[in-house]
Amino acid sequence: MTGISQDDAQAMLDLWMGVLRDIASNGQAVTIGNRSYTAANLGEVQRQVAYWEGKVNRAAAGGGIRVRGIVPHG
Repeated sequence: MTGISQDDAQAMLDLWMGVLRDIASNGQAVTIGNRSYTAANLGEVQRQVAYWEGKVNRAAAGGGIRVRGIVPHG
């Protein structure tokens, strides 16, 4: 199984940065899939930005993105 590509990680970072920007600058609610994010979710959005930023930085540094294990659910 392959890990997340740098391009995919960058796309996710861009998506979450857009959500953060919309909430922070305009107070807009942003919907992704069936979830809506508002100022009340700002902490969660910031965690997503930090997570994907780390993935992008690790991939850019040549560390790659690895999958260490998979836990099956239900």
